[in-house]
Amino acid sequence: MKILLVNKFYFEKGGAERYLFSLQDLLEDAGHEVVPFAMRHPKNVKTEADRFFVSRVDLERPRFSWQGIRAAGRVIYSFEAVRRLRALLAVFKPDVAHLHNIYHQLSPSVLKALHDGGVPIVQTLHDYAYLSPSYGLFDHGAVCERVKPRRYFAAVGHRCVKNSFFASILDAAAYRLHAALGLDERLVDRLIAPSEFVKRKFAEWGRDEKKIEVLPHFIDAARTEPVYVPGDNLLYVGRLSEEKGIGVLVAAMERLTEERLKIVGAGPMERRLKDYVASAKLRNVEFAGALDHPATLRAIAASRLVVVPSLSHETFGYAPLEAHALGKAVIASSVGALPEAVMHGETGLLVPPNDVDALVKAVKALSDNEPLMRRFGAAGRERVLARYRPEDHLARLEEIYRKVLY
Repeated sequence: MKILLVNKFYFEKGGAERYLFSLQDLLEDAGHEVVPFAMRHPKNVKTEADRFFVSRVDLERPRFSWQGIRAAGRVIYSFEAVRRLRALLAVFKPDVAHLHNIYHQLSPSVLKALHDGGVPIVQTLHDYAYLSPSYGLFDHGAVCERVKPRRYFAAVGHRCVKNSFFASILDAAAYRLHAALGLDERLVDRLIAPSEFVKRKFAEWGRDEKKIEVLPHFIDAARTEPVYVPGDNLLYVGRLSEEKGIGVLVAAMERLTEERLKIVGAGPMERRLKDYVASAKLRNVEFAGALDHPATLRAIAASRLVVVPSLSHETFGYAPLEAHALGKAVIASSVGALPEAVMHGETGLLVPPNDVDALVKAVKALSDNEPLMRRFGAAGRERVLARYRPEDHLARLEEIYRKVLY
């Protein structure tokens, strides 16, 4: 089968890209022919398909200027993406297109190009971009669903997008236009939700749940060697941003004086967190920076337990499941899809989000009980081995592809 993988980034920027590259390897190993379509970027993995990629646009810092207005137009509809994608389709002639994150850098204009070209579309829902301009359903420190179900301009007054009036009104206008033109999930033949939570959330917002298939990402636990003996430190792995709850965990370390925390990751909160640690004289917090995937796995294997303190509706749960694959117990927030990744009282503990007291209590209860940590870690690994196997994921995905083809 010839499969087109579409994602705005073609380097490992986050969990969506980690899945993208793992999926590409899985499909190619199974004999499928795969070609990517993305935005050009200095960090991109080398590929011959780069000549079809769209030009780079920087949307990290929204600004009102000529460059900002040009970028705004591309967010609404990218004629370049349509032109370049059509050129790629003419050469590659895919059987199916598997989309991932397309908003902003590529825009939903790619949906029209694929639909007009008669290419069946499957899309994995890595976020809630089809529901809200605040596509993490999070802003100003809390879960945000104020635009539900399609009240997009409700995002403007609250500056829901990057706390920017300009970015919020741009995205609200883009969403309204996309909805009016049918440039949204209605053009997708099958949506893939990586958790039951995501499917429920889309159904709750009035989307057609009949076209949503639940297919969690895969974890190749069989290739890893578990380390059940607890190490010396707590571990956080992820983006250093507000929605990930890292600020809550660092605050908890003021009371967990007998514990050490290692933080693996980078992000917009890094400077603020380091200043807080310095001002509070927290000698039990270490910043390891962003690590590549093999180094991250080594950090997990050497840890005592892994903490996932998210405040937002996570769509999957790579961090806790990779920790379980390596035989580690996990403490996670009971939010989004995390309760599907961590079984409370079986593979770890769940705590309410943004609750420092509950987090401190859970860390003390688990860290002081080595037999329980070992038991949780072993149960977590067995669960990952049973439920998240690459071969099972491939078989289900091929079935989904066949559904849209025939």
